[in-house]
Amino acid sequence: DNTLMVFKGLVENSEIFTAEAISGLIKQTQVEAEAKGKMLYMPLRIATTAQMHGPDLPKALALLGKEEVLERLSQTIK
Repeated sequence: DNTLMVFKGLVENSEIFTAEAISGLIKQTQVEAEAKGKMLYMPLRIATTAQMHGPDLPKALALLGKEEVLERLSQTIK
């Protein structure tokens, strides 16, 4: 999925991995992958949390940590 590949690349190149920074990465993914709404958030949420619904995505990803998020994205993008 292009959305996941774009987001993964942005995460890999990001030095800061706070909820605020992740929100910015998601917005940048929206522009680069030309995805919005459910087509943006659902693939990211499912690939990183394995759930369709949950807490605020940037906060959840910040709690998981950059390495775990990258690992989960790598497992999904094969």
